[in-house]
Amino acid sequence: MIKLIKQDLESFLCLIGDRRPALSRGDLLRDRKRLALREAADYLFLARGDRSYLFPLEEVYTPDSRAYLCWTADAPLPRVPVDAFYLHVADASHGPRGSVTLLDYGTSTADMERAACLTPEERAAHLRQLTRHWQDHAGPCSTVEMIAAMGGGGSEWM
Repeated sequence: MIKLIKQDLESFLCLIGDRRPALSRGDLLRDRKRLALREAADYLFLARGDRSYLFPLEEVYTPDSRAYLCWTADAPLPRVPVDAFYLHVADASHGPRGSVTLLDYGTSTADMERAACLTPEERAAHLRQLTRHWQDHAGPCSTVEMIAAMGGGGSEWM
C-alpha cells in the first residue's frame, strides 16, 4: 500500500483526469466540487472506465446506499481497469490537502461486503480502525511511483 502525502487533493483529481482522458469531465468536476464542500475528512474515490465517483467513506460503507452500489457494482465483472483511492483531508484552510492512498479495488469491495453485515456501531468502529490502518501502514511515494503502481505504463494512461 502506498500513499501521496501533503497532496492538494483537487489537483490530484485533475491529475487522474489528465492521465485518464476517457473519464467524464462532468464527473470529475462534480467530484472536485464535492471535495470542496468538505462534507467529510475521509473519502473514497473510484475511477472506472469513463466514470468517476467521490463519496464520503461512511456513505460507501452504508449497505444499499447509492455510494455502496456504485462502488461494488463491477466487483464480480472486472472488465475495465478500476483505480480506487482513499483520500484523507488533513487541512482545508487553503483548499483540501491531505493524503491519497492507493487501494486494491477487489480487497476494498470485499471488505465493504463483509462490513454490510455489521451493526451501524460496529461498522463505525471498523471504519475508524480501517482509516488508521491506511494512514499508518501505507508507505509514502512520489507521484511518478503512484502512477506506475496504478498501471501508468499502459495505453489507458496515454
